[in-house]
Amino acid sequence: MQEPNTRAEIVLACQAAYKGLVDHTDGLIGRARAAFDVFTQNRGTPALFGYLSDHGDTVGEHGIYGKKSFFEKSVRIPMVFAGSGVAAGQRITAPVSLLDLGPTVCDWAGADPLPDPDGQSLVAVLHGESADADRTVWSEIVDKLPQGGWTYSCMARHGQQKFITCHRDEIHNQLFDVIADPDETTNLADAQPDETAAFAAAAARRVDLSAAEALQKRHAAAAAVLAKAEIATGGDDRERYRDYPSAAKEAPQYCVTNLTSAPGKSQTYEFYGLPDVNN
Repeated sequence: MQEPNTRAEIVLACQAAYKGLVDHTDGLIGRARAAFDVFTQNRGTPALFGYLSDHGDTVGEHGIYGKKSFFEKSVRIPMVFAGSGVAAGQRITAPVSLLDLGPTVCDWAGADPLPDPDGQSLVAVLHGESADADRTVWSEIVDKLPQGGWTYSCMARHGQQKFITCHRDEIHNQLFDVIADPDETTNLADAQPDETAAFAAAAARRVDLSAAEALQKRHAAAAAVLAKAEIATGGDDRERYRDYPSAAKEAPQYCVTNLTSAPGKSQTYEFYGLPDVNN
């Protein structure tokens, strides 16, 4: 993920490819929305259309490429709704979570609520009510360490403050004001020790860090067993791709591949469609 010394033209090519992907996706969402509108109009039923993503990607910011970070470029995603009774043109700035999707859909459809949901319904917000500005939204990951083993890290967003911590590396806790400092360049953890300590205490109360890492270790072991079984039985998933239209197999306008060298090592890459860096 870390390529802090990537040449400027490679960063530009990566960002061009990423922005091209976003632009292309926007067009596809529009096509899906148009088809959905026709479908619901023909049925004469109320409609709720939504688009959201699982993550973004950091593309050169902080010298990082990929999704496994809690910086805004990775962890902040689109969540867009439109439809019957949804307040048009409304932008919600209070933090919400992907975990809100299930409770929201159940509530909107009039279904029984989920048992013990981790998120909360946003239906009232979609109808124009104010979101809970005092809410804390969490994001978590248990990732593999280069030297082996697993480590838990998490992010807490409350208002305009974002806290990031990693188990056994708390000396490097981070605290950002994402409104005043949207590029997250100034770590306020030392300058605001009370806020940092309060976030850290909330994280410790919320989850048993060692237990979370042990659970991930068990999950990884089970996944390895299933992978071996799949290989042994000769699993073939090519049917997923056989019916793809030919246009889906064409190379994108901008492409950067094999930017996979270790930090500080010679970069191995291939690219084409590179924009003119002088313009």
